[in-house]
Amino acid sequence: MIVDPTPERDSFAAQASRPGLPLLGELEVSLPRPGVAAVALKGEHDLSTEAELRSLLQMLVADQPLVLVDVTDAEFIDSSVIHTLMLADREARALHHRFVLVAGTAPFVNTALRISGVIDYLECAGSVEEALSAS
Repeated sequence: MIVDPTPERDSFAAQASRPGLPLLGELEVSLPRPGVAAVALKGEHDLSTEAELRSLLQMLVADQPLVLVDVTDAEFIDSSVIHTLMLADREARALHHRFVLVAGTAPFVNTALRISGVIDYLECAGSVEEALSAS
């Protein structure tokens, strides 16, 4: 996990750098600017990483007005991860925060997101830069 080295910015950074935080397979977390957390899923994510991803997203959504989840470099996600994305969006909306899926992604992941209807439900962007410019 990669975290912004400026812990005074947000309580998330302090929590994410503490020993014992579960690490997901290939996951990077950054704080590109105040009030924004970006999570990049890389490689494969499924039921084996879903609980940790869910916990991380719950923490981020509670702390940050805007959470971006970038699946551009994800090679595989399953229905448990898709469900986790939907839950994170619902939690963000309840807090009047924003949750954006960055979905310029691998064909398999793109197909899974389209078939599940997530693309039509979640706020989506083609790149992190696009998502940040819209905020």
